[in-house]
Parts: sequence; C-alpha cells; structure tokens
Amino acid sequence: MKSSEVSYKHSKNLTFLLRNLILIAIILIATKFLLDKSPSNDYVGWLIFIVFWTVKGSYDFFEDRRNGRENPAFMNRLIMVLGYSLLLWEIISFLFMR
Repeated sequence: MKSSEVSYKHSKNLTFLLRNLILIAIILIATKFLLDKSPSNDYVGWLIFIVFWTVKGSYDFFEDRRNGRENPAFMNRLIMVLGYSLLLWEIISFLFMR
C-alpha cells in the first residue's frame, strides 16, 4: 500500500468514529432529559431527539451525494428540512410566544 492510501483510510475511519461519537453523545443527552424525574424536561429531550435525526440526516445526505446515490439523498434532504423546520419553529415560539 502507498502512504496516501493508508492516510486516506485513516482519515475515513477517523471521520466515521467522530460522527458516531457525536451521534451517541446526542442520544445520551436526550435520554438523560427523558428519563429524569422532572416531567418538564421531556419536552427538551424530544427536541434533542429531533436534533439527532437532523444531524444524522445531514451526515447521510452529504455522504449519499458524494457517492452519487440520488434517491436516498432526496429522502435525507427531506429529513433535514423537516428537522430544521421543527427546530426553527420551536426556537421562534420559545422566543416570542412565551
């Protein structure tokens, strides 16, 4: 193997590891909010789950676009748009309606 091939494999494995660590951290934070004793934190936990699906959809969208898969990329784009729309709606309603 050439050194450039080894470097590319290492870089690809590192990005895969970082991506999964970020997603696992988001899941753990969401479950912490959902499983605590205060029922008012359930709302925050569900919002963090929406963040999880939005981030995962974003990662998958860019990976599918890079690999030339158009149909899965379209579905992941829908997940991204819905997730970001829900988050934007919740931010606006939190800032201006409460």
